[in-house]
Amino acid sequence: MTRLSFNFDKGMIDRFNALVPETARSRTIRNYLLKEYQLPQDIKDLPVQLEGENEIYPFHFNSGSIEKLEEIVQEAQKMGISINKSIVLRDIINKLIERYTINSFPPRVMKRNTFKVDLGTVQELDKYIPKKERSIFIEDFIMEEYEGPSVPGEVLRIRPAYNEDLSVSLEMAVFNKLEHYVIQTNTKGVTKAAIFRDAVNSLLTRLKSEKK
Repeated sequence: MTRLSFNFDKGMIDRFNALVPETARSRTIRNYLLKEYQLPQDIKDLPVQLEGENEIYPFHFNSGSIEKLEEIVQEAQKMGISINKSIVLRDIINKLIERYTINSFPPRVMKRNTFKVDLGTVQELDKYIPKKERSIFIEDFIMEEYEGPSVPGEVLRIRPAYNEDLSVSLEMAVFNKLEHYVIQTNTKGVTKAAIFRDAVNSLLTRLKSEKK
């Protein structure tokens, strides 16, 4: 994930944050951008100008959503309209505010759990992810990018000899996805904890490669 900052009208983010839970904000924006967003037929409907005071606020984007954002800006430029990413984000935020003002954001069932991970994992995560955002990053990665273990079940089920605790608060959908991969491995002794360790190791591999 890459942390990108955008310019918003003052108060817009407060309205959005009041409607969307903290752990779902960046993902909600990414999903809307990738699956639903289209430039308005009348470009004049875009919030090109800030209405008064402005504020800068960050959200997390993966490579696919960054590419999509750039494609939209380029699409507008081909139409002879000069816009930037902040304008697109303001349009998306406005649409999401309208949506969740009419219909409340779906309730999220959260569960806090502690997993055994390889010793040093927490320190490695802290190099790339602020501690308060750790659960959000892991949840987003598992739900959006993780495609299951790439090693045999016989390897997965081996608990690390040197381990430490990693506590996270995740949506129940994450635990359901972990259970899905447990069943898919079809190997006795493979648990959700084993799949979680593999997912976190995959996340770390990606984070390290992005920093090179």
